Amino acid sequence: MSGRTFTDNAGRTWLIAVTITGLKRIKAMLGLDLVNDLDEVLVQKLLEDPLTLVDVLFVLCKPQADELDVSDEAFGVALGGNDEHKPLDQAADALIEGLVDFFRQYGRAPLAAALQKSKQATDRLQGILESRLDEFDPAIDAALEKANDEISRTLAMLGNGSTNSRASSGANPDP
Repeated sequence: MSGRTFTDNAGRTWLIAVTITGLKRIKAMLGLDLVNDLDEVLVQKLLEDPLTLVDVLFVLCKPQADELDVSDEAFGVALGGNDEHKPLDQAADALIEGLVDFFRQYGRAPLAAALQKSKQATDRLQGILESRLDEFDPAIDAALEKANDEISRTLAMLGNGSTNSRASSGANPDP
């Protein structure tokens, strides 16, 4: 069986094989029809909603999970990532590539191309957002520093003003 693979945080390698059987299992267990209802909304849901993505991945990997005695919860936990290893991103890529291969194989090349373009657009948008967030870091630091300086000056002025008021009121006692 051909397919795409990814490795989870527990070191297990999972095969994402998008097959008719796997797609039928997804439809039966999750109510998602990735053959007839795959549109931009469903693709975005797969790419942006980690809960749906993990559920779809688990259902595709269920025979392997059963063999390894891995529950859906343990499967999901093992997809958590860090800066160097992002198994959920790798698994999402494997799923999309598997769907593209499946649709090409079954004569639905336009759908495969649209799916590939949607993934590319999502990747580009994520890259743009990450770079823009990096640009914000220095601006946020500068704004915080400026606000801190303003607060310090205001507190210093309030402190000086209240000291002067006490001094002047102490110098002129009430009759």
